Amino acid sequence: MRMTARLIRPGFLASLLALFGAAGAVAQDPAAAPPPADGIEEGVAVHGHWTITIVRDGKVVERADFQNAVLADGFRHLGILMAGERTPGDWQISLVSDGSEALCGASANCFINEPDLTVTPPDASTGPGVLGLDGSVVAERGGNITRVNTRQRYCAAATAATDCVGATGSSSLTFSAHDPEPIIPVQAGDRIDVMVQLSFIP
Repeated sequence: MRMTARLIRPGFLASLLALFGAAGAVAQDPAAAPPPADGIEEGVAVHGHWTITIVRDGKVVERADFQNAVLADGFRHLGILMAGERTPGDWQISLVSDGSEALCGASANCFINEPDLTVTPPDASTGPGVLGLDGSVVAERGGNITRVNTRQRYCAAATAATDCVGATGSSSLTFSAHDPEPIIPVQAGDRIDVMVQLSFIP
C-alpha cells in the first residue's frame, strides 16, 4: 500500500529515534564480540542499499545492486533534525546521466519525488532499522546513469511538518550519493525502477 508523505511525516522524528534505538538493540552477541576496553560504544553507521532495475518492453534488461554511505551533510542533517532545529519534508531520488541531453525532462537528472516515491518507515516489512524509498521513472532519452542521490527537503523549525511537504520556501540537501560502477545504460522508453534501503546499524 502506498504511503504518502502526509501520512508518515508527523512521525518522522520519532522514526529517526526508533531507528537509532533499534540499531542499538540489534547489537552483536556479547559473547561473540566483547565490549571496547574503554567502555565507549561505537557510533551508528548509516548505509544505503540500492537496487536499480531497467525494464524494456516488459522485460528486465539490466539490474544493478550496490551500497553507498551517507554523506557528511546527511549526518549533520540528522543531528539537526533530532535537535528540533529543522522540520523534515519530502524525500527525493535523483539519477544523473552523462549525456548532453538529460534522460528525463530538461535537467541533467531524472527525479522521483513523493508521492510517486513511496517512503516506508521502519516496520516489520523493512526491518527495525531500515527506511525504505521505492519509485519508478520512464527515460525520455537514451544515456547512462553515472551518479545516484537521495535528497531530502527541509524547512525552518517553526514550520509544521504537513506544511513542509512540497513547500516552495523549503531547502534541500543531498543525503547520500554514489557513482555506480559499471555505469547503467538506459534507452528511451525504459522504465527505471529504484529501491533504496537506508539502514541504521551499529
